[in-house]
Amino acid sequence: MKTRLRSFAPAVPYVAIFVGLYLVQNAWVAILLYHGTMAAILVADTPSGLGRAVRSGWNARAAVAGVTACVGSGILIYVLWPYIRLEGSTMQETLSRLGLEGTSWLVFGVYFVTLHPLFEELGWRCYLVPAARRPHWTDAAFAGYHVLVLALFVTPPWVVVAVAVLALASWGWRWVVRRQAGLGVVLVSHSAADLSIFLAATIIAAR
Repeated sequence: MKTRLRSFAPAVPYVAIFVGLYLVQNAWVAILLYHGTMAAILVADTPSGLGRAVRSGWNARAAVAGVTACVGSGILIYVLWPYIRLEGSTMQETLSRLGLEGTSWLVFGVYFVTLHPLFEELGWRCYLVPAARRPHWTDAAFAGYHVLVLALFVTPPWVVVAVAVLALASWGWRWVVRRQAGLGVVLVSHSAADLSIFLAATIIAAR
């Protein structure tokens, strides 16, 4: 049973995002289905040292470096947006179609910056973390599900670029988790990346 759960876990975000964004067209359905299913898997097959991983892995210098690097994601989106965006729809229109406007968007932003990084890191860098020091197929799997999200906002060539960057980020985060013996630095840097992305999207949508 546990082996099956571990095999199924990488597919969870693909199914959740497809159902939420493409069938139901609601971002809340997508993210809650993703996180809810991942939480159920973690409860049913709790990896050893889960609590210790969340409480450890902190290093101030590494955290500053990680946050600095990850904040760049939102800055790049803002600067490059006129060149990478899909024609025919605006950021505001796409977010609105997915149920993200007004209070819903602000609450989603808080959730996206706080709980989303936690679920992602527990799932991808703790539960599914491989022993391999080199790039691993789970890095590609982590990056790959973002295609379903990015395809709604940016052109295909830039989707490919973003996925490549995300795969490298996944590898880098795995390396940091192993190096720091915990998720502390990675959680902070992941949260910084999500905050910068949320702010960039908010500014673009307000134009």
